[in-house]
Amino acid sequence: MVKCKLLKTLKNAVFYIVIILLAALCLFIIISKKNGNPPFFFGYTVMWVKTESMEPEIPRQSYILIKRAKAQEIRKNDIITFISDDPLIKGYYNTHRVIEIKGNNEEFVTKGDNNFGEDKYTAKADNIVARYIRVLPFLSGAGKFLSSEIGIMSVTMLMLGLMVLLYLPDMYKGLRLKQTIQEEERKKELDRIFKEEIEKLKAENAEKDDRV
Repeated sequence: MVKCKLLKTLKNAVFYIVIILLAALCLFIIISKKNGNPPFFFGYTVMWVKTESMEPEIPRQSYILIKRAKAQEIRKNDIITFISDDPLIKGYYNTHRVIEIKGNNEEFVTKGDNNFGEDKYTAKADNIVARYIRVLPFLSGAGKFLSSEIGIMSVTMLMLGLMVLLYLPDMYKGLRLKQTIQEEERKKELDRIFKEEIEKLKAENAEKDDRV
């Protein structure tokens, strides 16, 4: 009995952990892709790069690992993430390479490796957010997959499959118990009908005896 309860508790724990992890991953992907402003953990975070402006270093639709950095730490040729003053993307993060530093790390001229010219607007020191570390291929693949219709359907089917696998034994036991109860009730009903018929036969026989 204790073993069964422990096994059931373990199954429930595994199920909820998987659901929470999947939900957290989906939520993180949705938030980071929607506003480009994910939270930092211990100075690191993951950023979604939508465009091909940094190819081949950073492929289009990739997740990258970045580390929080101050303007004084930035050097020429570093790839940085900064809040852009470009009216087209103002307020959002941009990730480009530093090709020139102005003043005492006060302004940074940036350029996408795959762009023909430098960025029209410089990155101000106060707008520097982080320095690029590396591309995350696995997470990038997961992000592309989970953002697609087939990915969403697959995750949904996976969650449903896990629910079935974890709770199928309990469902089977429940059905068997229901069948057993129904069979017992049917048997009781048959016994009741049989007894009633016996009583009727006895009564009829008694009437015949009285007539004789």
